[in-house]
Parts: sequence; structure tokens; C-alpha cells
Amino acid sequence: MRICPGTLLVPARTAEQAAPVEVKAIRRSPVPYAEVEPHGGGQRRPMLLRDLERDYRLPTPGTFTV
Repeated sequence: MRICPGTLLVPARTAEQAAPVEVKAIRRSPVPYAEVEPHGGGQRRPMLLRDLERDYRLPTPGTFTV
């Protein structure tokens, strides 16, 4: 999955209570991570890229509206 700033990601498993997140920045050092915030605003938090790829996916077209 290609993750870049501005990407909207939704939880991969619908049973989870995680909210959709928007990627705000990608950092490569000291480890690859992204700064994400809940969709619609909120506090930014760091997440490892491997965790984003494992726990989130791109929304299916037509199923998530902004």
C-alpha cells in the first residue's frame, strides 16, 4: 500500500473501534513512521508504517465520504 501525506485510512477490521485516520507527515528517521490524526481533526500521534499497513487499509471507493 502506498502511504503518503493526505492519505485517508480506515481500520482493516470493522469490529475494531478505531476511527479513520489521515496521514499528515511521513518520517524516515530514526525508524519509518507516520504522523496521523483522526479524520475530522484531533491530536496527532506517531504510528509505525508497518502498523499502519497491518491495521489500516484504503477505503473502498464509494463507501466513505468526506
